[in-house]
Amino acid sequence: MIDRRQFLTGSALTLAASALDIRGYPADARVAHPLRLAPYHLQARNAPVEEAIRICGSQLLFFYAWQKAEGMGQLPGHGPADFKPWLVALAEEKCRWHVNPFMHGHVESEITDAALAKSRDYLRGLAPAV
Repeated sequence: MIDRRQFLTGSALTLAASALDIRGYPADARVAHPLRLAPYHLQARNAPVEEAIRICGSQLLFFYAWQKAEGMGQLPGHGPADFKPWLVALAEEKCRWHVNPFMHGHVESEITDAALAKSRDYLRGLAPAV
């Protein structure tokens, strides 16, 4: 169980609040404190990603589709995490903003392009189930 106050105010889970420049977004996206969420950091602490999504609720503007793994395994559809429960939680919270495949590392562009295409297809494949 995640303590909501600690989650929303603590840096332990590496949430970036209010740092996202949302000029140019529709007015309904301009929440008081827009949040970005990176599951990688939650997984590192064995914290439930779905619960974190629900805690963020309507303040969640950007979801990094990034899992705790090595190399290309950080991307959706490449590593061990099942993204379906995360996408279901995002849908239940009516999050209609950004779900962005993400990873750290330096890989040749051709390899990265192919890996991101696989991630995109994986996430799109889950969308009908959500």
